[in-house]
Amino acid sequence: MRAFSRILFAASLAMGLVLTPGCKQTGDSKTTKTVAPAKPRRTPGMPKPYRLPAKPELAIYLAAPAEAIAASAAYAPGVLPSYRALIQKALADTPSDFDKRVAVFIDTKRAWAAASVDGQEILWLPISAGKKVELTSLLANLPPEGKFGAVKLKRTGPGAKLAWFDNKNGYIALADDLRGIATARTLPHEYGKNGLFVAISAEQAKRFTGQAPFSRLEIKGAGPHDFTLSIEDTDTSNVPGLEKITEGALTGMLSSKQIALGVSTKYKGHAGWVKKQLSSAKRTISKQNFLIRGNLENLHRRAGSVLRSWDGRVLVGVGPSRHLLLAFGSADAGKMGASTHRLIEGIRDNISMARQFGVNIPKVRFAKSKMTAAGHNIAVVAIQSAKKVVPKEYWDLLDDRGELRIAMAFSKRAGGGMVTIGGSAEKVLGTWLEQIKKAPAGADTVKDLAAATFAVDTKTMASLGNGDLGKVASKLLSLNAKQAPTSVVVRRDDARYEITVQGPRVKPLPPARAASANRGARPPNRAAGRSGGKSRSPGRGKPIRAPSRPKPTRG
Repeated sequence: MRAFSRILFAASLAMGLVLTPGCKQTGDSKTTKTVAPAKPRRTPGMPKPYRLPAKPELAIYLAAPAEAIAASAAYAPGVLPSYRALIQKALADTPSDFDKRVAVFIDTKRAWAAASVDGQEILWLPISAGKKVELTSLLANLPPEGKFGAVKLKRTGPGAKLAWFDNKNGYIALADDLRGIATARTLPHEYGKNGLFVAISAEQAKRFTGQAPFSRLEIKGAGPHDFTLSIEDTDTSNVPGLEKITEGALTGMLSSKQIALGVSTKYKGHAGWVKKQLSSAKRTISKQNFLIRGNLENLHRRAGSVLRSWDGRVLVGVGPSRHLLLAFGSADAGKMGASTHRLIEGIRDNISMARQFGVNIPKVRFAKSKMTAAGHNIAVVAIQSAKKVVPKEYWDLLDDRGELRIAMAFSKRAGGGMVTIGGSAEKVLGTWLEQIKKAPAGADTVKDLAAATFAVDTKTMASLGNGDLGKVASKLLSLNAKQAPTSVVVRRDDARYEITVQGPRVKPLPPARAASANRGARPPNRAAGRSGGKSRSPGRGKPIRAPSRPKPTRG
């Protein structure tokens, strides 16, 4: 049992238990309806199969194994063994020569099925067309069992004891007894109603990890690009930070295709945080010189109006390159917008007055109605010589003149205030508004615990956590959406969690290239063949130009 648990748990990982973006993706993101294979007729001499439970302790069905393999390589690169090794482990804890040979015969382009039934592991695996004769010859040397062509594998330890090759359909059945062999043929009919199906109980999971923070886990969907993961009776005591968030993600705002990486949730303790910040600021203001205290108290009242209009919902994203996206939920987006404009006007006026008295602080400009997009007004704040006030880690957000541009809009439908920071902030915000105008409204996603979108590959994602704050910030701000987005939405009902993942189809990995006999040899110079043996000097080619950014506009 332990060996088969490994392949099932690995399959679970491959389907998205780690919430990182998909691997190389392409094409269609639409869900395709899967029709379960018809129930096979019993072969003469074959016993009655076991009854398959609707909620199996352990089961897997993969309509497109090649996609699952690609997803596995992307979701957990270098962590999981090769799929050949996984198949060998599924056959036995200590794979025999027979297991190793059969693993090579398995076809990754046709459906796989397996389950734990009546205390035994049953597998139904396709054999590549070019390997059918070789497998038949391999099985012919083994002693027969039963009256329909099954053979004994001469295995004494854990692992399948019998095998039967369905030559007509090109599948091999592996199990412990003849009823198990008969059951293998029925697995696709029972569990193939979805292109992807994985189920595992806590008892079975514990055989692999020694613990299971759930009673049952199921994955159902069209494939590794489109599925729902359900986890029942989930123990989240060891999940850091989960107690600080609650339902209310701004999921619809993440629907913009320009977002490279974004996440949204609701901060549970926002009201207490706002109260604490305002109280702390008030104490600080009370200690100031009476000449400036009045102005600070006025700004404090305006800031309080803005903060109290926030309902705790928050979004953070990056993309396009050198732009930061923020959003703050509000039950009254209009009120939040008006309060924010009054606060900015007060800050601008106070800075202007301070500059008249010789205080060396950056000048602030404010365009209350810079442009409109999707029926929303966009305001822009520009801070000159912003390097004086912006930490060095975030200088990538400044435009070519060293200004920090902040654009903002407030949408009742979207659910609050939307802010972009960067050299082309207003253009990016305009695109953002246009791209989400048909997305789910803010009021429609109040039951979403968290939401995320990814439009970068896993190699890029893996590199983000390496380095100090400055390097990480620079990597994040350099991201662009380079592929169609994959969305993730998390919902919960008491101790039951449901995670929905939807994105483009996963592109199967290309076949491995054969080893070159001249490995390490220098490849021929193709250019030499066209130019009489003379190689072109790299210095004489056209210079490589850095990609241009949209020219910033002055507010």
